Amino acid sequence: MKKIFIALFAFFSVLAYSDNHEKGTWVAAEYHFCNFNEGQDVDDLLRVVGKFNKFLDEHADKGQYDAVLLQEVYDVDNDWDYVWSGHWPSNEDMANGMQNWVENGGSIQKEFDKVSSCSAIRGYQYIYNNSAPEGKVWPVQYRSCSLKEGASHQAVRDLYDRAAEKWSDDGLKGGGRLFYQQLGSVEHNWDNYTQVVSPGSFANEAVNRALLDELDYSGINAEWAELVDCTPYVLYAGSYLTKPLD
Repeated sequence: MKKIFIALFAFFSVLAYSDNHEKGTWVAAEYHFCNFNEGQDVDDLLRVVGKFNKFLDEHADKGQYDAVLLQEVYDVDNDWDYVWSGHWPSNEDMANGMQNWVENGGSIQKEFDKVSSCSAIRGYQYIYNNSAPEGKVWPVQYRSCSLKEGASHQAVRDLYDRAAEKWSDDGLKGGGRLFYQQLGSVEHNWDNYTQVVSPGSFANEAVNRALLDELDYSGINAEWAELVDCTPYVLYAGSYLTKPLD
């Protein structure tokens, strides 16, 4: 599983390179890959998360932020006990929120450190198909993709935009985004990104499967095959740790 994230795309100015014709939106994001310390478990994590949510409420003027708990469902490597996926809706929210956390969040951070040992990365997500999760727990799939020779990230995003339109027209459920790493890993591969997809619920996953058995996506799949190589998906169960962003 670690191979999916260890060589993510180091994207130091991804917003500067985005095309004005792109149909998706950009948000800042972080991932923490965590193992529980001895004697600690998810209940201890959620106890500290309760304090973290109060902190977010008290400092709401410092920027918006939400976080999702990702727990592996199917993964042969099983490198982490859980993943924390956090999101800011803008660079300004990220900058203000990080500054405020460094200045005022130290005591809560110490409690998080007592519960888990984590490594982290930060970057940007391109949301090519935005869809809110349904229910308290939903499936989330991750896979790492790398550009083939001659392909560009812009061409890949354009293809995802076109595919998202077709998915919507065909009645497929859920949303997707692409994560480009900026900071956090000692190894960076400029030609990599991580695809994140979710049908929104396990029920929608079954609906999509039935629809895909009837729909023809061979053309789009052939275009993807010309642009990128991707690993198999890894499945997580996602649940909100904080209030979701609007």
